[in-house]
Amino acid sequence: MKTIRGIQIASLVAGLTVEDANAFEVVLGRLKEATNTNSDAELALALGLQPSAISAARGRGVVPPAWIINIANGYKASADWLAFGGGFKKEPQGRNQPFWEMDYIKVPRVATELAAGSGSFLDSTEITEELAFRRDWLAHKGQMKDLVVMTIYGDSMEPTLYEKDLALINLSQIKPHTGQVYAVSHDEALYIKRLVCEPGRIIMRSDNSRYADIVLDYDNQAIMDKVKIIGRAIWWCHDNKS
Repeated sequence: MKTIRGIQIASLVAGLTVEDANAFEVVLGRLKEATNTNSDAELALALGLQPSAISAARGRGVVPPAWIINIANGYKASADWLAFGGGFKKEPQGRNQPFWEMDYIKVPRVATELAAGSGSFLDSTEITEELAFRRDWLAHKGQMKDLVVMTIYGDSMEPTLYEKDLALINLSQIKPHTGQVYAVSHDEALYIKRLVCEPGRIIMRSDNSRYADIVLDYDNQAIMDKVKIIGRAIWWCHDNKS
């Protein structure tokens, strides 16, 4: 059976149940040590969770297996040590394991293009390639399952985003916050826009002043039914034009 950091997946999926509150806190302490955090709130942030999730786990006396896996992968810690306190704190690099498999994780790049302009009708979620990011950096950007890379098409977001730039999208961050850049589906087209939240409406705004705002009124149900926030752009990079 495939193993992750020296502990079998089956053992993790079965759940890490502890017998008393003290044992739970010991495991939680190892998670905090591995992530260099000091409080439940900081640990929750490292895991991409709300602080209430840790309180709920404490009440059940169960450490969710996903926490162990995410921290083991994101911080190069030994899953065996995190869960049970045994073995090495840091998983040693195997002789046959490439260094990038220890330090990097691959994020899928999908065929869908985000239009910084009049909207792209390309809606394929086919994975065209995988891009490597540092595990320790990516661990603070969200859970791995929620991250995808998309390509920018058009010039409406210049000078922030240019055509063929790559954007890292967190699919779990769908609540709009003023001033943040989001991937948005509107009337069956895909856009990358800066959202501005105002009473009774959301404005899809381009950074390029040549493009007009797209105003979404909450009272217009026909329009709102065709709007979906795909995720927030949490990082992007410029393509080399030379």
